[in-house]
Amino acid sequence: MLNPQKKHDGALPSSIFENLENSNQVDISISREWFTTEQAAEYLGVSPATLRNLTSNDKVPFYKFGRRNRYRLPELRELLIAGKRGSSYGN
Repeated sequence: MLNPQKKHDGALPSSIFENLENSNQVDISISREWFTTEQAAEYLGVSPATLRNLTSNDKVPFYKFGRRNRYRLPELRELLIAGKRGSSYGN
């Protein structure tokens, strides 16, 4: 359990400690940063086989952990945003 009296050491946002001082409950949401091939494929809306092809063709950034590929959520988001096509609304 976190101690609100403990000095902030930089490891957690100071707002967490402020919330602890003001309330008995703290809502901490931790997003998953690393995806497996299947999770990344679902996030991108493609099949795992398609994602493997895109990965082997250097279209999608990935990291190796042993024999497994892993994908970072911020890089997948950036990939989707960079793929925008067409004119913007209202032009």
